[in-house]
Amino acid sequence: MIQRIQSIYLLVVLIAGLLIFFLNPTYATFENVSKDKVKLGYVKTTDVRINSPIGNAKSKYINYLLIAFISLGACAAIFLYKKPGIQKKVCIYLTLLSALLIVIMFLEFSEQSKQMGTGALGVGAIIPIAFMVCCILAWNHIRSDVNLLKSMDRIR
Repeated sequence: MIQRIQSIYLLVVLIAGLLIFFLNPTYATFENVSKDKVKLGYVKTTDVRINSPIGNAKSKYINYLLIAFISLGACAAIFLYKKPGIQKKVCIYLTLLSALLIVIMFLEFSEQSKQMGTGALGVGAIIPIAFMVCCILAWNHIRSDVNLLKSMDRIR
């Protein structure tokens, strides 16, 4: 059914994915001794040099695609409530895409730390982990619903 708890988890993934597109939260900040700042965001990286207060922004198209697939997949999984087998597969794929997003973030963080030195992770770094946790919880609840239905069929 659509009003199950797994729909809430998938709705959280959908809303968080949409907010990333519009807000572009910063997940890491780097600053070196010459006061150059680099802010790593999900869909854009801002590079502010001391002579240029406006800054340079580079788009990350692979992150656009990953977040779009995660958001659209969560939306599709919500409406696949009549087909729990497919819904579980979609949740597994969303979990894998979230893991890929975490790997890409880690690679960007390590590359930037080589160039700028040490950096600090921001609050936005937990969003892909929240994607993964919500997808895993949704998969778990879908599985328990399927097991409940199977047990009800045995009783009849």
